[in-house]
Formats: sequence, structure tokens, C-alpha cells
Amino acid sequence: MTEREFLIQFSHFKQEFLDTSKRPAGKPKGNRKKVLENFERWLQLRAKMEKAEMTFSDFLNNVVLVAGKILENNNIAISCPSPVFKESKRCISIFNNSTVFYRIGRVRPRRGFNKGQNILVIELVMDGHKKSVFLPLLEMKEEIEERLGEKLLRELPRTEAAGHYRVKTFLPYHLVESNDVQIVARDLADFILATLPSLEKLGLSRHP
Repeated sequence: MTEREFLIQFSHFKQEFLDTSKRPAGKPKGNRKKVLENFERWLQLRAKMEKAEMTFSDFLNNVVLVAGKILENNNIAISCPSPVFKESKRCISIFNNSTVFYRIGRVRPRRGFNKGQNILVIELVMDGHKKSVFLPLLEMKEEIEERLGEKLLRELPRTEAAGHYRVKTFLPYHLVESNDVQIVARDLADFILATLPSLEKLGLSRHP
């Protein structure tokens, strides 16, 4: 449940409470309604402040942290090197081969349906591993998509021709705007869980 959904539900519960909890005859009036209204306003203010205070960098850090906990429950250890050049992305390392890794971040396509709009991207980066990882992985694309429940996307042909080999999925940016860390973290973990078995079949070993 998001904080907005909680606020709506709380408002309904508050009214139900006021309607059903009648003051016994002869009992002095209290400030129960005022306290509840003040509490509701405080929750609304808190939600606005949290949304304003969380930067995109903070959002990514929280997503990786939560996804890491999900993966840890599946006996998968991850590491996330500190970003050295882009605060808009986070790399996630699982394999002993550090040049094959996962990445989550923000992009703004220059063409296509999402042209000029911020979107979230979760991707598996295999640059420089066309024959050993990328092409064999594409042969297992259908089984990965079946595990994931959606289609995997590739880079444009000219991007792949330059040696950049990735498969990816996109998420709507409103998940960032509403601070839905749990949803994005779950999608990130699902992407890793769907692709990892195929990568291990290709001989990539996980670090301890």
C-alpha cells in the first residue's frame, strides 16, 4: 500500500470511527475529532515532505537496498559499486566477471513512443561479450521471457554494432514520482531472477 492509498483509507476509517463512536450521555465533550484531523494533516504534510526530500539518487539507493534483501532471501548476493560518473544509474554486480552486470537508471529516449520522457530502465549489460554471452543468451530469450512475464528489449542495431550488448525492460516514471520503491525493487529482483539461471548455464559464476 502506498502512502497516498493509506491516507485515503485512513480518512474513511476516521469518518467511520466518528460515526460509530458516540459520546455517552452526560460525558463532557473532548477534542477527539480535532486530534484525528490534526493527525491526518500531519500525515499529509509528512507525505509531501518525504516526496520533496527524496532525490532520484536516494530513490535508486533504496531500490537497490530492498532488491538486495529480496535476492538475499533467494541466496543471491549482490554488490553495488558507488556511482563514479552518473548519479542517474546504479550498477549491480553478481558475477565474478565484473564486465557482465545489471543496471537500473533513468533514461530519456530521443525517439520512439517515449521520446523526450523520463522512463526507468532495468538492463543486463554484456558489452564485449557478444559470442560468449549475448548471442547464446538470445537463444534462451523465450524461456527468460516466460519466467519474467514480459518481453525483453534489445538495443538498436547501430548501438549493438558499436559493441553495446544489452537486454532490458522499461518501467513508467510515475513509480519514481510516487516513491514506489517496493514495486520497482520487486521488478528489479524479478528481472535478475529471470535472467540469472540462463547466465549460469553459460558458465558465469556468482561471487560469494
